[in-house]
Amino acid sequence: MNTTLLFILLLIFVGTYIPTTQPVNAAPAAAAPAALTFTINTSLADAVDINPGDGICETAPGNNACTLRAAVMESNAYPGMDTVIIPAGTYYLTIASTAENYALDGDLDLTDSVTILGAGAAETIIDGNRDVTNGRIFHIFSGVYVHMSHLTLRNGTHEVTSGSSGTSGGIMNRGALTLEYVRLLDNQEGGFLNDGVAELNAVTYANHTGGFAALTNTGGGTLTIRSSTINNNNSSGFSHGGGINASNGVITIINSTITYNQTRLDGGGIYIAQSASNFPTTVYLYNVTVADNVADSDENDTGVGGGIMVSTFSGYIPTVYMHNSIAANNRLRFFTNPMESDCAGTITSGGYNLVKTLAGCDLTGVTTGNLTNVYPHLTNLLDNGGATRTRLPTSLSPAIDAGNPAGCASDHVGGMLTTDQRAYPRPVDGGSGAARCDMGAAEYNSAPTEPPPPPTYSLYLPLIQR
Repeated sequence: MNTTLLFILLLIFVGTYIPTTQPVNAAPAAAAPAALTFTINTSLADAVDINPGDGICETAPGNNACTLRAAVMESNAYPGMDTVIIPAGTYYLTIASTAENYALDGDLDLTDSVTILGAGAAETIIDGNRDVTNGRIFHIFSGVYVHMSHLTLRNGTHEVTSGSSGTSGGIMNRGALTLEYVRLLDNQEGGFLNDGVAELNAVTYANHTGGFAALTNTGGGTLTIRSSTINNNNSSGFSHGGGINASNGVITIINSTITYNQTRLDGGGIYIAQSASNFPTTVYLYNVTVADNVADSDENDTGVGGGIMVSTFSGYIPTVYMHNSIAANNRLRFFTNPMESDCAGTITSGGYNLVKTLAGCDLTGVTTGNLTNVYPHLTNLLDNGGATRTRLPTSLSPAIDAGNPAGCASDHVGGMLTTDQRAYPRPVDGGSGAARCDMGAAEYNSAPTEPPPPPTYSLYLPLIQR
C-alpha cells in the first residue's frame, strides 16, 4: 500500500473518533426571543409600566393603556431590537426627574436597542415639559443602538447625569444613534449632545436657548450631519458655539445649512476645539452653508469667529477641512460697530469655497476655485422643498456653477454627492452652459425628480462602549 493511501485511511480512522463539541442528541440552541412592537395608544398620561419585561405595555393589570414611558420601559426590559410606534399627537412628560436611569421619571432612559417611529415631524411631538419635569427627553446609554424618525422633540432641559461632559435638554447619546426626519426644537441648555456615534439625516435643530445651546459633539464622539439645518440657536452663557460645538471628536457635515445662530463667546456658527490628546478633533465640511451667524453677541469684545472658530487655546490644533462650501455674512456683535468675521483660526481648503471675509482666518491647502471678497447673494431661510429649510443662491450668486468641476465630494475618500440638501439633483446647469456643482448646501435651478430619490443614508452604526 502506498504511503499516500495509508495516510488517508489513517485520517479517516482517527476522524471517526474525534469528539464533537456538542453531543449528537443535544437539543438545538434556543432561538433568541423575537423583537416586539409596542404601539402607544394614549397621549393623556405619562405613567410607568406595571410589569416591565412581560412583553405587555400597560400601566395597570389588564387596562391596555400603553403610554410612551411604559413602552420605553418594556423595550428596555425585553431583549432584542424592539419597535415603539408613536401615532400623531402631543406626548407630555410629567414626572419630575430624580436623575435615575430606568425611565421611571424625568427623561426616557434607553438602555436597550430600539426603533422609535413617529407619524411625521409635524404630527408626532414629544414635549419634555421642562418646567414640570426639570429633565431632558432621551438619554441613550453606551452599547445601545437607537433609530429614531419622523417626530419632534421639544421643551426639555439639562438633567444632571453622572459622568456627563456637557449639557443637553433634548438627547444625550452615548450609544449609537440614527436620527431621520426629526426636529429638535426649543430645548434649554442645548438639544443634542453626542459622545457616542451618531448620524443625523434631514434634521432641524432650532431655537435652543440657555447658557449652552449648541448641538454638541464631545468626548471622542463621531457625528455625521447630512441634509440638515441648524438655525436660530442662542448660547447666552459662558460657552462657545452658537450652532455647533465640536470639541474632542470627529464631525462630518454634508449638504447642510448653519445660519442665524449666536453666542456671547467664540464661534457663532461653529466652534471647534480640542482639549485632550487622546480625542483628536477633526471637522469636515462638504457643501455646507455657514451664513449670518454672530459671535460676541453681548458686544463686550470677548468673542471671535462669527462663522467658524478654530481654537488652539488648549495647546492642541484641531483639523478642519472645507470643500465646495460657503462662509459669508457672519459677524461679531449685533449693533455696535458690527464687524464681518466669517472664520478665525486655520482651515484647510479643499478648493472651491466662497469665504467672503478672510480677516483673522488662515485658509491653507488647495486654493483652486476659492472666492473671497464677494457677496454670496443668498435668499432668507425658506421652505424651498425637501425636509428642511434652506438658503438658496439667487440668480446673482457667484456660488452658482462655481464648485469643483470634478463633482461634489461627499467625504474624504472619494465619494460624490448626487443631490443637494433638499434631495434635489446635483449638479445641474445654473446658467453657465455646463452642469457643475454649486457651492453651498442648495443647488440653484434644480427641481425634484418624480418620484423623489430615496435617501441614501446609512442606517447602520456599530455599537460602541464609552
